[in-house]
Amino acid sequence: MIHWCRQHKNFIKKKCKGISTISFFVVVVAILLIILGTVIHIIEVEREKETIPIAYGHEIRTDIDGDKKEDRILVTDNVSGNRAFTQITASMDNGDTIFKDYEGHFSSSIVTGDLSGNGKADVLLVRYDTGSTYGAAEVSVLYFDNGAWAEYSEEFISNPDIKMEQPKSFSPENWMEVSILEATIVEKDEKTILRLTLNEDIQKNMVKVIDASYCEDGWYIEDMQSETDHSTQIESSTLDESNSVSETEFTGRYVDDLGTGWEKCEMIITKQDDGNYLIDFGVYKLLYVTAAAGKYHPETNTLSFEGLDDTGHEIAVSIFPEESYLSVTVLKSPYSEMSKGTVLKYYPEGYYPVEEY
Repeated sequence: MIHWCRQHKNFIKKKCKGISTISFFVVVVAILLIILGTVIHIIEVEREKETIPIAYGHEIRTDIDGDKKEDRILVTDNVSGNRAFTQITASMDNGDTIFKDYEGHFSSSIVTGDLSGNGKADVLLVRYDTGSTYGAAEVSVLYFDNGAWAEYSEEFISNPDIKMEQPKSFSPENWMEVSILEATIVEKDEKTILRLTLNEDIQKNMVKVIDASYCEDGWYIEDMQSETDHSTQIESSTLDESNSVSETEFTGRYVDDLGTGWEKCEMIITKQDDGNYLIDFGVYKLLYVTAAAGKYHPETNTLSFEGLDDTGHEIAVSIFPEESYLSVTVLKSPYSEMSKGTVLKYYPEGYYPVEEY
């Protein structure tokens, strides 16, 4: 009897040991599967981030609905009778088209990037008021939602570590507190963030630069700096100028889309040794500006100038490089044939487009 009990006890020990070994193996496999799943998720998230680059222009192809296919985003400034409006349109890869209108006389552009981190491109719409004497802009951040355009909140979330007075929002209704001079999207500290340059004191040429990251209930102010000249880099600033757009080589001779190349329908851009530009600008049978001083704006990759034409009228334009031509937006003009907000196309000499109908 005692012998049988000893054998039975040894059998139980061996069985328990086998069960423990199997349990340990199962636990190890489960842990490895969890780690593998986490790694795969991280890789997928990083892959999504890589597929949404920052882009600038009037027409951009990017993915706004997350299907990994490019959609065509276009912004146009329109005048129809007594009505002036900006329209932003998305032509989806499935054939659908969505649009949204903003009333007013504007000179507009767009910047795209994944501000919310969801793997879809958001659209920063910047509308410069053509009636402003210092280029004030209205800003909207849009995203694709259930087949239509939607807007993110315009509210700021204050940063307790910043001692300066912080604005509450960038809504157009808050124009007494916030007057926007420039707006763009940049990469900073491995985040895609919204950057706004605000007018602080126009008499002293003081501006305020705000970097804000997306949150569900607003835009958290990551950093805020003041500077005396917004065309120069902020000294001792923590703002990282990591904008991926490099300065376009604007220099050359261009003609308008009539393709004539005749006198006074051309644009000649030269760059000086000091880095500044000189521009001769003509519109056929209307005006000609000689040796106007041009200024490059790295935040939007645009070139602008203001000068007097051959009859003494003030002309101001903004020049943006499209894929095969320069897009010229009129900011100031006394001519009804070329009013504020008019967009002209100038092509490199020798290249003329073939229109498709």
